[in-house]
Amino acid sequence: MASLPFPKQVSRALISNPKIYRSHPISRRKYSNWVNSIVRLGFCLWVAFQTLGTSKADGQTVESNLSPDRSKNRVSETVRVQAELSLNGNLHLPENALISKKIAIQIPIRSVAKFDYAEQKIAPNDATLGSQEGSLRLYDQASAITTVNQREHQLSLRDGTGPILVLSKENQELFFANKSVLSREELDLLKLPVSSASLDAFLPPQLAELSEGDSFAVNSTSLATAFQLMNVTSSNVKGKVTSANTETIKMRLEGQLSGNADQTTTNIEMIANLNYSHKHRTCIWLAMGIREEREISVAEPGFEIAATLKIQRTPIDPVDLLASSNLIPIAYDQVSPEKLLIEQRSDYLNFKTLTDRSWYMLTDAPGIATMRQIEDDQVISQCDFRTPPKLPIGKKYTPEDFQNEIVQKLGEQLGSLGDIEVEETPSELQILRVVADGEAQGIPIRWVFLHFGDPTGRRLIATFTMEAGLSEKFSDGDRQIASSLRFLASESAKNQDSSGQTTENAEPR
Repeated sequence: MASLPFPKQVSRALISNPKIYRSHPISRRKYSNWVNSIVRLGFCLWVAFQTLGTSKADGQTVESNLSPDRSKNRVSETVRVQAELSLNGNLHLPENALISKKIAIQIPIRSVAKFDYAEQKIAPNDATLGSQEGSLRLYDQASAITTVNQREHQLSLRDGTGPILVLSKENQELFFANKSVLSREELDLLKLPVSSASLDAFLPPQLAELSEGDSFAVNSTSLATAFQLMNVTSSNVKGKVTSANTETIKMRLEGQLSGNADQTTTNIEMIANLNYSHKHRTCIWLAMGIREEREISVAEPGFEIAATLKIQRTPIDPVDLLASSNLIPIAYDQVSPEKLLIEQRSDYLNFKTLTDRSWYMLTDAPGIATMRQIEDDQVISQCDFRTPPKLPIGKKYTPEDFQNEIVQKLGEQLGSLGDIEVEETPSELQILRVVADGEAQGIPIRWVFLHFGDPTGRRLIATFTMEAGLSEKFSDGDRQIASSLRFLASESAKNQDSSGQTTENAEPR
């Protein structure tokens, strides 16, 4: 199953519940670390198992003698997708995933998400894309309501996001917007356990030869594609044709599978009803019940959930969404890095920035925010943000002040300190940057320190820490974060702004 999105506001709900903290030794910060990283863990839809056979699209189409040859499928098929996802279950949180992935505590979650969008497939045989699959989506609705500890949190795709391109490679979907930058929460919100563009992956190649009552196996490659897994290591999923006529073939799928997803292992038990339309040569209906157990990874918590998913695909009059959006199909590996940036923000420290997708906001709590750069389940770097005391208006924090503070902070760990770089941004933000090398507990370490200050005296310090041997992978990863960082208005400033205008020193979110 694809990662399940989860509102990052959940961490604040847990932090504000003292009963949980008193009853378990894990610290508030560790709770925030892991529950925030669940921003991949949780939507939901409605439908219960007993409703899995009820379809609104049971073959109300004109009779057709076309064979289900999917090789002849549409070049620019446009469908209206309506989907709902619901789940109940528990998140499995470790005390420290870098040391042990043993479950330390379970947190119950319940969530419901709804989606409504037009989707146009980009031709698989397009000269630019080669054999890759892709689609363009225009969302009318993408929203989730999640309840944790009797507190409700809402998340939705922002207005004005514009068309979203979805490219697929090695069973992984890549989402990006043409007109805006998606946030981590929005990115995770858009990922369904089964992609609406991949329903046909469940179909057997010999579908045209099957009759009512016939059974078939669903191969591991097809399951990996449908569930967006890196691979499927074992499976006993089988299908059966429950009804077949000149309009619709109805199938029931059932079984268990194990595989790898997001650098961890997962076990899925599924039961589903699937409808295939002869006229449209594609699946138009899926209703699925899922039970999944996923192991803890460095970037994400584990979970054990029961979910129900319903997807209805209704072909609509051909509309060239690609042309109307002024977009050109591009290959997965040719997407510019700028398109793949995501917005990260701290509501406690009142800043936002843009990062590549290897960065995860793990902590957002009073006094500190923490991000980790994770690639292939390996931590490359950690960045800790803190807000030192505000300076009097007109007083500047000098490079010498910064150098002295770093020397004092690192003490005997410091081996060498580079030159301090000073930059003034168009938004009147002063940025100080310095690289330090040293040793901690016998391990060679590199630190990158950033200091941000504005004319009002507001300050923010970011400390990047990594093993020296990983500095090449990190490269200058801090520079993207520094160049895009903006202070946000604090709650007190917002309350004082009677005009209702945003007081950020950057464009509105």
